[in-house]
Amino acid sequence: MDRRTLVREMSLLLAGRVAPGQAPGSVHDALAAVRTVVEGLARMKQPVTVVLDDLQWADPDLVKALEDVGRQPWECPVLFLGLSRPDKLIAKLPQLELGSLPDPAMLELAHSVLGEAAPRAVVQAPVGLAAGNPLFLEESLGMLVETGALVSGATGWRVAQPNLLQAVPPTIRSLIAARLDGLPPDEKQVLQDASVAGDATWDGLEEHLSEVPDPHRALLSLEGRDLLRRRATSAVPGSVEYGFKHPLIREVAYESLPRLERARRHRQIAEWLRGRAPSASEEPIAALAHHYERAWELGRSTTGRRPPIGTARLAVRYLGRSAAQTFAYQARSAEALYERALRIVQEDEEGIDPRTTATLLTGRAESLIEMGRHREAITHATQARAIGHELGDRRLAARALLALGRAESDAGRMRRARTLLEEARGEFAILGDVRGQAWALHHLSETWSRDDYSRELLELRKAHRLFTRSRDRWGRSVAAQDLAYLLTTQGGREFHRWLEEANRLAEDDRDLRSRAAVARTRGYFAYFCGEFGEAIRIMREARPLAAQSGDRYAEADTVLIGAMAAAAVGPPDEAERLSLEALELARELRSARVRATGLLAGARAALRSGSPSLAQSRLRAARLIIEQKRIRVMRCEALLFEAWLALDRGVWDKVSGLGVRLGTAVRASDWLILEPLVPLLRGRASLGAGRPDEARRHLARAASLARSLGSGGFLGLAVALERQSALLAGADVEGRPDVAIEEAEIAAVVLENEGLHALRAGDDEGAAKAFERAVETWSTMGRTAWLARSLSLHAAAEKRRGDRRMAGRLYRRAEAVLDELKTPARNRSSILSPIDH
Repeated sequence: MDRRTLVREMSLLLAGRVAPGQAPGSVHDALAAVRTVVEGLARMKQPVTVVLDDLQWADPDLVKALEDVGRQPWECPVLFLGLSRPDKLIAKLPQLELGSLPDPAMLELAHSVLGEAAPRAVVQAPVGLAAGNPLFLEESLGMLVETGALVSGATGWRVAQPNLLQAVPPTIRSLIAARLDGLPPDEKQVLQDASVAGDATWDGLEEHLSEVPDPHRALLSLEGRDLLRRRATSAVPGSVEYGFKHPLIREVAYESLPRLERARRHRQIAEWLRGRAPSASEEPIAALAHHYERAWELGRSTTGRRPPIGTARLAVRYLGRSAAQTFAYQARSAEALYERALRIVQEDEEGIDPRTTATLLTGRAESLIEMGRHREAITHATQARAIGHELGDRRLAARALLALGRAESDAGRMRRARTLLEEARGEFAILGDVRGQAWALHHLSETWSRDDYSRELLELRKAHRLFTRSRDRWGRSVAAQDLAYLLTTQGGREFHRWLEEANRLAEDDRDLRSRAAVARTRGYFAYFCGEFGEAIRIMREARPLAAQSGDRYAEADTVLIGAMAAAAVGPPDEAERLSLEALELARELRSARVRATGLLAGARAALRSGSPSLAQSRLRAARLIIEQKRIRVMRCEALLFEAWLALDRGVWDKVSGLGVRLGTAVRASDWLILEPLVPLLRGRASLGAGRPDEARRHLARAASLARSLGSGGFLGLAVALERQSALLAGADVEGRPDVAIEEAEIAAVVLENEGLHALRAGDDEGAAKAFERAVETWSTMGRTAWLARSLSLHAAAEKRRGDRRMAGRLYRRAEAVLDELKTPARNRSSILSPIDH
């Protein structure tokens, strides 16, 4: 991790408190910062423990984020330890129930509150009443001191009124409530005011809000009673900041206020926040949305009482503005805000401006599209469009058309989508709205994703130019992300140019969607370059970002890339798990592309798990989807996976024809990044079939193409296989290949090459050890003809060493692998006797 990133994320965590009303970073921002810092510390120093207290108050976003961490653990030694009430546990996380504190520990706590000199007789009763609950003990001792039951004198603490010892309420909430009821009226009111403000309050806010004569004096007294605690720093310059000793104290204080009083105070706080803002653009939108919404909710009643006039309009306005701000970064959070605003529109009788309603409907539709909820999105966008037409507002109707067209596109109805988006584009042109035209072109490009790759790129480039003209930074960022993503299949200068721009524009720390999109593109490119291990690593990091941002399509892509890469070099069970997750996402998103890709990855995972029939069934199902849905851009992937399956089974004679078809498909689709794979596949098949001279020619061609395209993984594999072909052909080969060997397949081939070198040098024992390590490496990738072939090489070395029993066992293991794979008999001799061929 670079220094700048560490400092930035540490700053976010250490300065987590914000001025009243300043929009705080989301749960996901904080978790992303925690991850950056914790992983950096864990890698640099030692294991790290992250403690999360009071999880019973966790909101759905935090619960989802923690479940994501549980499902996809971070790649560093870190322990998450959460504390929660027994009745508010997060079901999907492992749990350990803690009992009450034992009496000795409770006595120690009592002495820490009253002092070591407190007699046992004084603390025994409160300790017994607390029944092992430390907060109960602290609050009961505080109450007993404040009521005069316990008195401190020259000789220490004594029980002044024994009858009051039994007056302590039996539950923690009732105890806190009783203690608050015993406060002087001014202090109780200031504490209640502070509870409405939130987690923190400031003396400046209390002076504005409270009706007591001296709120500053009341704050000092509450601090002395250890109900409020002064914080070392304040988010408001010139003000002293206080926080509650415990969230439960704030909760009880808040609930002790009548609903109407809470509503009135929420609105007062909102007005104070608005008054502090230098301008409307600098208003604390998120805090204002919260306080106005609470004022509206609490101001209503079942008897028909309504909140003050204007409260609903203000709540809707700021919820909508907060949602619009959030949408660029986190569609899931934006959708929830839009939903809350629309609820007020539907339930309030104040009469919200129809233009506001249409804007909210369109905004929620756009958020729902990102989350893959197309039917709801279409309903909302259709309603917004109807309002726009009814009002004669062409701009409002055109924006609704954009959302409607995109929802139809994502639902697979491309012709309908193009009609709608072209209509929207025309409306924006009449209005002279360049930014609107840019978004229409962007969405139009997506409608060509199945049919015309070149047209998709063309429309996206046009959209980027218009975004630049209209100075829409967010639009430029999205267009650059999409262009880089599409060009992963070509590589080259243009790909790197767009990736660099997308990365630069996504530097905003809150922009989880863009960061996830850029990471997804990097992972795809690593995958297409044969750098499968790197692709898996990137996708593990990108998936939580995509999930937290609410971009279900980006999340699906991270799962798909991870599944395909794991199917190539990872444990088959991991590839199987990811492919099944991809199929579940495909069902949720109703995406034929995601389903077909998940099936392809699952086919290879099934074969390497020893289920060739299931592998063929999944391959057929994927091909059927691709043909029925006419997903032309996936034909290359289908042919590639079919060829990989043939290689994994050792069906060498089938690969040549598939290679020719793949080459034709690559040229037709402009997927230039796959060009090295055509000779690489044919070279591997020739090597497996025992034709090393023929293999060398194909593999040399593959290495040359991979080097020109910067495909490091495929370059390393081609070079290693070319050297093995030379060794088996009897050519002189010295030294190790000058390529990275971090990929599992490359490492396995290099180990086999070391074994072949050792055999040629007469070092049978060294050869056996090298082949044994190669077998171990191939075994991590499941059952393949390459594993059987490596077992045969090991057997040959053991036979030369004179250990015929070991050789026999290794040959039988090789035959068993081929039996599981149902490798045809005609192909087995070159696998079981690779040196003789």
